[in-house]
Amino acid sequence: MPVILIARGVKLALGSSVYDPIDSMDKMFLKILATFAEFEANLIRMSTHEGMAIECAKGKLRGEAAKIIRQAATRAAPNARRWKLFDP
Repeated sequence: MPVILIARGVKLALGSSVYDPIDSMDKMFLKILATFAEFEANLIRMSTHEGMAIECAKGKLRGEAAKIIRQAATRAAPNARRWKLFDP
């Protein structure tokens, strides 16, 4: 959490629980939440790139974006197979 928010006394309220980033346990919890959010964003990004690569292979995606997606899908495919995110 940025220092500015801590200086202003901003806290995270989830349901009836309030998490203060100054407290050690709460700080750890917030970092774990951020880690899971980043992981989920990466899974979505990888899935999107794979879907676009499939469409590109079918000829439905064209242009500069198609070239970038092909390159990204080439890098993402080994990890996706390892994590069993799709059936080859």
